[in-house]
Amino acid sequence: MSWFRPSSLALGLAFSSLATAANIEVTVGQGGKLEFNPPDLKAQIGDTVTYKFFAKNHAVAQSTFADPCQLQENGIFSGFTPTDSPDIAAPTDFTITINDTKPLWFYCPQTNGNHCQKGMVHSINAPATGNTFEAYKAKALQAAAPSTPPVGTLPVGGLRKLHIDVGFNGQLMFNPNNVTELVRTVVEFSYNPANHSIVQSSFDKPCQPIAREGGGFVAPFVPTQQTPSGVTFEVTLTNADPIWFYCAQTAKSHCQSGMVGSINAATEGDKTFQAFKDLAAKAAQHHRADVAAVVAILAETE
Repeated sequence: MSWFRPSSLALGLAFSSLATAANIEVTVGQGGKLEFNPPDLKAQIGDTVTYKFFAKNHAVAQSTFADPCQLQENGIFSGFTPTDSPDIAAPTDFTITINDTKPLWFYCPQTNGNHCQKGMVHSINAPATGNTFEAYKAKALQAAAPSTPPVGTLPVGGLRKLHIDVGFNGQLMFNPNNVTELVRTVVEFSYNPANHSIVQSSFDKPCQPIAREGGGFVAPFVPTQQTPSGVTFEVTLTNADPIWFYCAQTAKSHCQSGMVGSINAATEGDKTFQAFKDLAAKAAQHHRADVAAVVAILAETE
């Protein structure tokens, strides 16, 4: 069984704080274009750069100036992020922190269409003369295929984060509620109105916590009327095993009403997300006090 430890506070609650450094957003493949936008940018030490992914399946990989379409040794890599929309960003993004002002060179390593060789490259703090962004792009257009690394390579050198809304748009649902993600990804659950929780279960017992068996995560109830509330709960994926979770709110029987989710569930067979949701609809009501007891147990073991 997988073990997930919240990244902040004893119960995994994280409250947003004011940042002193700038955060710069870069879109990857927005509008169906094979480009980073902005393609070239300036950043200061301490700034963060967050990459937002669009259809169909892109990644951010670091190269040297001399070898544009190959992952450099110990280079930054976001992992590939498949998504359907060219206009709505994927729920997963990738953030790096700028540690110095040396030039950084990036590209998309997608080999289906040879994105790097078609000019899908990006730089941070490229010089104005000599090894410029335009010179880097020109080298990429002449680079040999295929690019590296391949699909399935794990993220490194930054924070890959999957964002899941809890009580999305006032509905009894997680959004997204069925995802495939890479090991090392941080899953951030963001609370919305009115009063929800996030509890890991087994497939066979959709509306019961497994924390007492030693391995599940439990986030407490957070009553709020704000959207978003600013309160989050985080877990880090340490392996690719399927994860099943639900909201333990007994008012309106949230779990039985379909407020369940999965990560890395099978896409076919007898343990799909839909099969889990169908089981939850028939599950017995689980007493909320039991969930509170599990929260207390976890707090004592932190």
